[in-house]
Amino acid sequence: MKKLWKHIVEQQALLLILVVAVAVGGYWYLSRDINGAEELLSVTPAPFLQEVSLSGKVEAQKDVDLGFAAGGRVQYVTVKVGDVVQAGQTLAEVENGDIVALVEQRRAVLRVAEAELAALKVGTRPEQVAVSEADVVAKRVQLEQSVSALVNAIKDAYTEADDAVRTQTDQFFSNPTSNSPQLTFTVASSQTEASVENGRRDMEGMLAAWAGDVAGLSTSGDVDAALLKAKTNLATVASFLFKTNLAITQGGATGAVTQADLNSFAAGVSVARSAINNAITVLTSAETARANATTALVSAQSSLALARAGATQEDITAQEARVASARAAVSDATAQLQKTRITAPFTGTVTTVDAKAGEVASANTPVLSLISASDVLIESYVPEINFAILALGDKARVTLDAYSEETVFAATLTAIDPAETVRDGVSTYRVLLSFDQKDPRIRAGMTANVIIVTDERPGIIAIPQRIVRSKDGVKVVTVKVGDTYVDRQVVTGVVSSSGSVEVVSGLQAGDTVVVVPK
Repeated sequence: MKKLWKHIVEQQALLLILVVAVAVGGYWYLSRDINGAEELLSVTPAPFLQEVSLSGKVEAQKDVDLGFAAGGRVQYVTVKVGDVVQAGQTLAEVENGDIVALVEQRRAVLRVAEAELAALKVGTRPEQVAVSEADVVAKRVQLEQSVSALVNAIKDAYTEADDAVRTQTDQFFSNPTSNSPQLTFTVASSQTEASVENGRRDMEGMLAAWAGDVAGLSTSGDVDAALLKAKTNLATVASFLFKTNLAITQGGATGAVTQADLNSFAAGVSVARSAINNAITVLTSAETARANATTALVSAQSSLALARAGATQEDITAQEARVASARAAVSDATAQLQKTRITAPFTGTVTTVDAKAGEVASANTPVLSLISASDVLIESYVPEINFAILALGDKARVTLDAYSEETVFAATLTAIDPAETVRDGVSTYRVLLSFDQKDPRIRAGMTANVIIVTDERPGIIAIPQRIVRSKDGVKVVTVKVGDTYVDRQVVTGVVSSSGSVEVVSGLQAGDTVVVVPK
C-alpha cells in the first residue's frame, strides 16, 4: 500500500512538472468577458515532452556459449575477448563460398520468377511485343559480335603462342624445328635439359596442327572445339615456357653463349610468358562475354515468346507456384548459410574466443562466449495504450525502492516483445531496459520505477487536445482574429505526457485559439 501511494504521488508530481515545463516554454493567458466565460490561449512554441512511466524489476543477466551449427574450417573471427558487439553482428564464419554462391543463384532465380509473374499479371500490349522483338534482335547481334570476338581471341592466342615459341625461345636452340632440337647452352640438370628439348620438339607439332585449325576457323564453325583446343595449347605453351625459364636459370655459359646471352634469353622468355598469360586472360574474357550474350539472348527470346502467347489464369497460377518454390529455395539456402556463421544474439561483451582462422570447428561445439553489456537489466510490462510510442534506444530514468528518489540511474530500452502478455486480464507487452553504466549498488530482485522518454523536442506548437474537434471530416480549432472567430483546419501529431497535442500544420506562433468560447 505504501509503494502504491508513493507511485501515485510520483505520477502526480511528474504531471505537474510537465505542465510547468510547457508553461515555461510559452505562456498562457486568460481573457474573459464581463461574465468571465471566454478563455483564450496564445500559441507559442515550447518544449515538447512525451514520457511513459512503468514499474519493473531488476533481473540478472545470463551469459551464452555460441558455436557453429555446421562444422568446417574457420574463415575468420572478427572479435577478441573484451570486445563489445551489437545484436545481430557476425562474430565468426566458417568457409562457405559455395553456400554464398548458392544463395545468390537462388535469389537470382527468385527475381526472374517474380519478374515473369508480374509480366503475366500485367499482360502484354502490341507495343511491348514490338519492344521484345527488337530486344531479341539486339541480343542476337550482341551474341554474334561476342562469337566473332571469341574467334579473334582464339586466333590471337595462336599468334602469341607461335611468337613465344618460334621467336622468343628458338634463339637459343639449334635445329629447333627438327625432331632433335638442342639447347645452345649447358644446363646443370640433365633431366631439365631433356624436358625442355623434348618440349620444343612437341611444340613444333602442336603449333603446326593448331595453325591448320585456326586457318579454317570462322564464326559458323565449331567454335567450342576450337576454344577447348586453344585453352589446352596455351596451357601447354605456358608449361613449356616455365621449364625453359628453369633451364636458363640452371644454365651455364659456354664458349658460344655468354652470361649476357643467358640474361637476354631469360628476358625473352619473360616477355613470352607475359604474352601467353595475357592471351589466356583475353580468351577467358571473350568466353565469358559469349556466355553472357547467350544467356541474354535466351532470356530475351523467352520474354518474347511469353509476350506473344499472352497469359491465362493457369499460367499465372503455375508461375505463382514457381515463385513460391524459388522463395522457399532462397530460405533454405539462407538457413544453410546462417549455420556457417555465429551472430550475436544480443548486445554484449565477448568473454571467450576459442576459434582461430584456419582451424577446423566442429558443429554445435561452443567456441565463443558472450555476456550482456550490463550484468543486470530491468524487466517491465507496458500497457497496450503506450506500446506504439515506444522504440528501441529510448532513454529512461530509473529509481530503485532500495535507495532514495534522488538516486537516479540512466537506462536504455533494449528490447520490446512483439507478442502481448496478458497480466490480470490486461494486454501488456514485455520490455527490457539495460543500465547505461554498471553500478555495484544495483542488485537483482530490486523494484525499479522507470520513466521512459519517448519524444523530446524543442520549439513545438502544442495545444490542449480537448479543444481539437472534428468538423466535416477534418480536425479544426477555433481561432480568434481581432473580434471575429474562425474555425481553422489543423493537422495534429503525437500527444505529450501533459495532454497537449502537437500541431503539425494549421497554427503558427502568435495565433490565439479559443479554449472556452463565450
